[in-house]
Amino acid sequence: TGMPPGPVYRIRLVCNEDANAAVTGSLFRVGSNVSFYVNDASTEDDVYCTDAGTSVADGASPASPNTSVQYILDTYVLQPGDTIWVDTGYYPLAADIIAGPLDGGDADNPVRIAGSPNGAVFDRNAPDTTTSRVLVIKGDYVRVGDYLGPLQVTGGYFGISMEGVGGEARNCTIQGCGDRGVSLAGAENTIADCTVR
Repeated sequence: TGMPPGPVYRIRLVCNEDANAAVTGSLFRVGSNVSFYVNDASTEDDVYCTDAGTSVADGASPASPNTSVQYILDTYVLQPGDTIWVDTGYYPLAADIIAGPLDGGDADNPVRIAGSPNGAVFDRNAPDTTTSRVLVIKGDYVRVGDYLGPLQVTGGYFGISMEGVGGEARNCTIQGCGDRGVSLAGAENTIADCTVR
């Protein structure tokens, strides 16, 4: 189509005989391998975003990052090859980040949640609350962290809970958790090059 991949396209139909007869459709996505963007309130040392994050931004471009990974997961259905780019910053969490069963990839093309090489920290700040998790991955083939996009996870009773099939945690630093850094409840999950303290 010539349109770049993205999650926020809309069609508007207007009658050429009556300009008042118009209808606008719902949002839809074009293409695969769509990128989403999360940033804190600063652009200092940022890698992916050109603007600071806000809670009202759509997270669909580097110039309109949202401040919440959960917003991206709740607003869009992630598909194979999609990536959430979490830029440099500290992200205090009032609740668990949950990637649901509809947000998943496939064995050759996972959904990715990638941090910044300059540091992206998720802090659940509830290591003594037995139900707290920093990240809960229920979707299949979701990769948390990356060799070029590491994530830091802290302050949950569990750091990362992998509940889907084929999930991966790569190049993550997991520390300060009340019980365990990683919980593997799903099948065929991989933990590689992570530091758990």
